[in-house]
Amino acid sequence: MEYAYAVLLLHGGNENIDEQNIREILEVAGYNPDIQKIKATIAALENVDINAELQSAAIDELDIHEDMIVSNEEGNSPESSGGLKNIFSR
Repeated sequence: MEYAYAVLLLHGGNENIDEQNIREILEVAGYNPDIQKIKATIAALENVDINAELQSAAIDELDIHEDMIVSNEEGNSPESSGGLKNIFSR
């Protein structure tokens, strides 16, 4: 997973996603990078539009959270059904 995180950091910083940059991020984070995994990560991203994938993931995440919302039409409020407010108020 750390290889994917390194890619996301580089992408977010508008840096080149290359072997050296991924290796440097992993080393700074305390990992011992595997050059074969770095090469495989770069190869897997060859024809990937990272922006499009992130947008798609954000929409999928939103859909998941919308499914978790308890409808007030059912007579339940998020608080009465153990919503986030109850988790963070402890």
